[in-house]
Amino acid sequence: MKLKLKALPVFDKEKGAIFLKEMEVVDATVQPEKMQTVMQTLLPYFKPGITQLL
Repeated sequence: MKLKLKALPVFDKEKGAIFLKEMEVVDATVQPEKMQTVMQTLLPYFKPGITQLL
């Protein structure tokens, strides 16, 4: 599975690190290609859960 993500980078001065917030799955592709139609059907259900995990 290959995910294309979009996020908002935020710099935390105290930690000296950049964190990604508001992460969102923009696109997903699957190999083998025959599974792509299944993924496109299920992706709307997976997006909220994947976004929370990231």
